[in-house]
Formats: sequence, C-alpha cells, structure tokens
Amino acid sequence: MNTLLGMMQRPLNFVINTSHGPDRKDKTIKFEPDDKIFSLSGPNEDFTLKANQNPFCNCCEGKYKNQKDVKYCHFCSKACCSRCRYKTRVFPRSMSNDRGDICKECDSKFWIRQMLKDKQ
Repeated sequence: MNTLLGMMQRPLNFVINTSHGPDRKDKTIKFEPDDKIFSLSGPNEDFTLKANQNPFCNCCEGKYKNQKDVKYCHFCSKACCSRCRYKTRVFPRSMSNDRGDICKECDSKFWIRQMLKDKQ
C-alpha cells in the first residue's frame, strides 16, 4: 500500500505563523519527505551554512540585538532567535535518544510528516 509520503512527487509548501507578538506574520515553508533533517543521528554541523548567516532570524526574520541572541538549530544549522528555537526533539536515528535544539521551521516539518503518515 502506498503512503501519502511515498506518493509525493514534488515538495509541498505550507504556511506557519512566525510572529511573537500581536501582529500575525506568516511564512511559507517547503516540505520534502526526504529532507536530511529526518535522517540525522546527531546535530547537523554544517559550518558553511553557519558562516553565511544574515543578521536576521531565519524563522521570524527579526533582527538580533546582539550576537549572544543568535542560536542555531541542530537540525538545519540555520541561525534563529531564542523564541524561534525554543524546544528540543529526539534525533530520528539516535540510538540513545539524544535530543537537539530545533527551530520552528524544522519542528513544523516533523509535524507535517507525522500528519501525512497518520493519514495512511
């Protein structure tokens, strides 16, 4: 039997709310079932990506007040503020259930993936 994930021919775009205050701010995210975040056994240490960050959070696009505010998602390696990287998740292939800090975008991708699996 084919699953919805297996039948996907192209990436799926979805919208998440990335606001922290009263003004709603939405961002379109691309979901791909074979994204490398779904097969990590430990932190993604893409130092090239870390070196090429802009002065804005990759999730909410807010400007950092200082460099101490910059956090990195252990799944996608993108820089984000502490409000957008606020929780942890077990790495999918971790044998010891190691957890990593995760941004709103990556966390949303895991939820979408789970919903597609549940709709089988």
